[in-house]
Formats: sequence, C-alpha cells, structure tokens
Amino acid sequence: MNSRGRFDLDFVSIICTELNQAFGLNLHHYLLQSPEQKSIASELSATAHSILKQSKEISYTEAMFQSHIETFTQEKDTNILLSILADLEHIVYYVLLGMDQQSRDLLKRLFICLLGHRDQPVREKVVVYLNILIDGIEWQLKGGYKTMISTVESEFNMSYILKSEPELNSQNIIFLLYSFPFDGSDESPLLSWHKPEITPRPNDPAHIVATVDLGIFPRAGFYDWKFVRLDKGGKMNSMYSGYRVQSEEEPEFAARNEVTNRDQVIRSKILQGRYVVHPRHTRDMEIHEVYADYPEGVPGEENFGSFAKIRENLQVYTRSGINCIYLMGALERNYGGVLDKKTGKKKDFKKKDVSPMAVTCRRSISSVLGGTEELKELIQAAKAKKIDVLVDYLTRVSSASYHKRYKNLLLQTADPDGILTFAYGAEGRARKYGETVYLNYRRKEAWDLLIEEAIELVQETGASGLYLDDAQNWPQIFEMNQEELLREETDGSEAYNMEERFYGNVIIQNKFIGYWNTM
Repeated sequence: MNSRGRFDLDFVSIICTELNQAFGLNLHHYLLQSPEQKSIASELSATAHSILKQSKEISYTEAMFQSHIETFTQEKDTNILLSILADLEHIVYYVLLGMDQQSRDLLKRLFICLLGHRDQPVREKVVVYLNILIDGIEWQLKGGYKTMISTVESEFNMSYILKSEPELNSQNIIFLLYSFPFDGSDESPLLSWHKPEITPRPNDPAHIVATVDLGIFPRAGFYDWKFVRLDKGGKMNSMYSGYRVQSEEEPEFAARNEVTNRDQVIRSKILQGRYVVHPRHTRDMEIHEVYADYPEGVPGEENFGSFAKIRENLQVYTRSGINCIYLMGALERNYGGVLDKKTGKKKDFKKKDVSPMAVTCRRSISSVLGGTEELKELIQAAKAKKIDVLVDYLTRVSSASYHKRYKNLLLQTADPDGILTFAYGAEGRARKYGETVYLNYRRKEAWDLLIEEAIELVQETGASGLYLDDAQNWPQIFEMNQEELLREETDGSEAYNMEERFYGNVIIQNKFIGYWNTM
C-alpha cells in the first residue's frame, strides 16, 4: 500500500482489533475516545480490509488506455465521455493507494492529453483528476481548495466557525494535514491526524469554534488541510463552513453568491484548503534583473559580459540593497562553434549576439558566458554575500540547433497554403517571431522532460530558483487542426493514425484550448 497515513484510523483499527481478539484487550485508536466510537473499531477494521483488497485488484492497463485513446478521439457525445470519466474516477481513487506505478503513469498520460480536449466539461473533469494524481490525495473530488500564501516560520494556526449540531462535538471532529513531515526527514508527503480544540462561540449558541494550532510552518512547500467528522459506522464526512474567525464575516462571499442568510453562508463552503509556503525571506527580496550578455546595460562588443564579470559586480549589488538577481540569458544558445575535445569547452563561436530566450538546451549553461563551472562560481560567491540567483526556465526551445531530445515533441502548424511548418512564434520575451518553437504539452513526455531538466539545472548549478518565462500560460496547449488531422490521402486512407490525432501533433496557432481556457 501507498497510503502514507491516509487511512491511519482504519489500519490502526486492524491492529487493535487483532490484538483485542487475541489477548482480550480493549485497544482503540487515540482519536476514538467516546464509548460509542471505541465500539466501531471492528467496523473500521473491516473497511480497511476492503480498501486493501480493492487496491490490489483495481488497475489501469495499456489495453484500457488504447481503448480510451480511440473513444476520446472519435466519440462526439459529451455525456458518454463524462460517463467514462466517472468510471475512471473510481480507478483513480484506488490506484492512488496501490504501488502500481504503471497504472498511474498511463492515467496521467491520458489526462494530460485530455487537458486539450475539444469539450470543456471533459477538460474540467480531467483537471481535477490530474491534480489528484499529482497531489497523491483525493480531496479535490469534493471541491476546490481555499488557497493562502505564507512563509516559513509564520504561525500555522486557524479557527473556523461551525454550525452547532447535537451529534457534533469535540470527539468526532478531526483535522487532517497532508504535507511533508515537519522534521524534514522524508521526501514524500504524509497525512497526519489531529484533534482540534472545540469551544463555544461567545453570544452565539448556534455555532461553535474549531481551532487548530500547529506552531509554525517549518519548511517551504504545500500544506493541504481538511476538517472531517467521524459519523456512525466509522464514516468520514466532509465539513462545511463559510468563514474563518479572523475575518468574522465574509460579506464579499455572500454578495458574490447572492446569499443573505448567515446559515447559508456557513454551510456553503467545504472546509479544506492549501497553504503555499515560501522560504522565510521571500517577502523581503529585492530582485534585480541582470542581462548576462550586457550586465551593465550598455550594448557593444567591448561591453559583452560573462559570468566572471557579473561575479566581480556582486559587491555593487550588495551595497545597493539587492539580495536577489535574476540572471537572464544564462542557458545555452545557438552560438555555433565547435567543441574542444581537450578542454571540453566550445570555441570558435560564429556569433555571440543571440536571443537569450532562444535556448537550445534547458539544462546546459551558456558556453559563451563561461559555461557551467563559471556559473557555479558566480552562484557560490553570490550566496556568500547572501544574494540569491535565479536563472531562466522556459516551456519553449530554440527553433535552430535544438537538442535532439526535443525532436519528437515539437508541434507543427499549417500555413494558409496547407504547408506544414513548426509552430514558431511562442509567447513570452523574444527578438524575432520564429526564433523559438513550442513543444507538445498534450504529451506526458513533454511534462516529464520539463520537470526533469528543471531539477537537473538547479542541482547542477546550485541556483536559488528558476524564473518561469510567460508562467501565466503554462502549460500551453492549443486547439487541434482538425481539418489537417482528419485529412484523407488520395487512396482514401487516413493521413494520420489514431495516436497522432489523439495527441494533436498539428495545431492552430495562437488558439489556446487547455487548462487556461477551461476553468
């Protein structure tokens, strides 16, 4: 199992039930305090056995994936497609628990491509399913997260107002936290269970206040939380509320939803959310952009820069109160030149003045500016002066001399005469329209490569972070060119096979249809 604490109550109940039967004990999970709750330990044990059994039996196979490729490519009835997705929701839930990585990968492959499906209801569903697979927990099936921003060492506490009900008390309200362990010892998220403090609301007998105090945020990352109630039969149910104690009322929420009765507001929002926690000093960052080719901002061959020259200027930045520099143009570009096999460095460059956004390899460092070692020395010297260094990161690549790993991921488009060309002219900063080309983010391989190269870039250089070019559009997914993809050859055969049509290798330029055209 890959539960990571998700069914702590159920699985601990298995242990307690087995020991109770074997030795005549009366053990129970620490959350089960009342006599009525202690009696349901055997029911929770049965639930856990059922979960174990289902997670071993349910999988998503290659044959199912191929069948869905055909169905989602050809089927026009949205209701049929939504019915198929409803069945897949059941599979997603149990695949999360199992150790079947192949099923997860195939489901991600399917959902990533369906982010660009022609039907908006389909896109809306798969956005949720993909989030669940990436997060590793299914809470978003019940509703979206209330997201808040914080920083490391900020207080981690919250109080919510709940409607007081006869069956609701301090014994059956549980707070769930899904995050990386607080001690920094594990790279995998873990679900922990907590008992909130329940107090009456002053001068308001109709409501109670649930308070959770977990100290401070110990590390950067996502902290997903949820209030649930333990009902009869060992059932875990979501809880709902309208506002936090700190904000007292939420008139904006009520006005937006045309709600006038406070009880309606109280019951209208699911009690779950996410804290996005940034490093402690984030709010105090003074970021300065440095164009690596001309760090002084003055053009001309005599002013051409290098990582070494920028390193010499670090003291100037420090005196100016700058504690972070964004280094634009640090990645490798199409300079020409040849590799010197003795030194391992490039030489005899044909040109230097190349667009900083036309990157030939997202994990290689500009050879003209000094290469990887020079950049590492710059970053180390900057950190010694308490200056963070950010480097570029892009979804697109240079349309000239791009690395071979991108070759099979490049998108195509048809010009007015039907001639196929690469999808040039990517959004973001550029000098010339055709200097960069899009990758096909309907393919999981493009996502995997994006993440893999980002990790390698940071690990190799020691950079403090990445500057995401045109981040508001990530990932760019475009409308398929159906006229071209459904084209028939002169002998009546299809010009493109089912997989090529499913992945939308030929697109209509500048017509977005993915996530950002969905919600």
